[in-house]
Amino acid sequence: MYHEQAAQALHDAGVCVSIVNPAQVRNFAFGLAIRNKTDDMDSFVLARYGALIQPKAWIPPSPEA
Repeated sequence: MYHEQAAQALHDAGVCVSIVNPAQVRNFAFGLAIRNKTDDMDSFVLARYGALIQPKAWIPPSPEA
């Protein structure tokens, strides 16, 4: 899937990556009373989600897997 390739590239570049369920983030946005879906709002919600929830870091599978 495309998100795994992006996550792998970011991880290889030294960025801490988390992969979360998009429905959970959307429900989080609704909890913040954010109903708009724009790039600006999405980036705000994702940043807020990461800061408050602190999802665990994604660890890529071994190359053998």
